[in-house]
Amino acid sequence: MKQNRHISKIAVIGSGIMGSRIACHFANIGVDVLLLDIVPFDLTKEQLKDKTIRNSIVNDALKSTLKSKPSPIYSKEFVSKIKAIKAYKNELREFPHPRSIEALEVITKRWGSVAGFNYAEAFRLVRTLIK
Repeated sequence: MKQNRHISKIAVIGSGIMGSRIACHFANIGVDVLLLDIVPFDLTKEQLKDKTIRNSIVNDALKSTLKSKPSPIYSKEFVSKIKAIKAYKNELREFPHPRSIEALEVITKRWGSVAGFNYAEAFRLVRTLIK
């Protein structure tokens, strides 16, 4: 029996020329992308606490990719589909920690079942801006 599978999210390891463009192509077709890379080696303890500095390799690679001609991404709105979180050893933990891959999948499936979807995230609207 043939099984049809739907890929809704992927992780790309390495945000260099090839990895960042692969991430863009998957975002183009509507897949959520987790773009991963290493933490810069020469950071101080204080700099490691700053996510902007810690994630600079992925963020810089993604910015460079989006500026390239021709752009590998069809529309800038797809950029939000790419989540640049490169610090796997700093951010990810072993299950049952809430930041483990297994826990994140279970949590998103749970909220998805509440909303009638395969996966969903729970959030609360804190502020509304009205023009």
